Amino acid sequence: MKPQLDPAATVAVLDGTPAEGTMAQNLATVITDEKWGSIILAVPAATTDVTISAVFYTDAENEAAALGLAEKLGGVSTYLNAEYAETAEGKADLVVLIGADYAGPGK
Repeated sequence: MKPQLDPAATVAVLDGTPAEGTMAQNLATVITDEKWGSIILAVPAATTDVTISAVFYTDAENEAAALGLAEKLGGVSTYLNAEYAETAEGKADLVVLIGADYAGPGK
């Protein structure tokens, strides 16, 4: 599968670090400014001890967009998983989970 950014993809950013959501907001700004996706949510994750950053895609049709975004975020891993997709703001096509290892844009 070839990475392909999708500016129309809805994106939720969850900050799983002790930064209390600061990194989520910073990364959401980068994603918006660079037109890598459409942010619907940028908040602290349920836990602050996430070690590995990843982009989750909620449907196989979003795999190329997940790979494209993951590449722009420094090569983080991608996983098919709809667990984080449903938010009060709507359904996210892609969910970025920021962990302690994150070293990409917005840090």
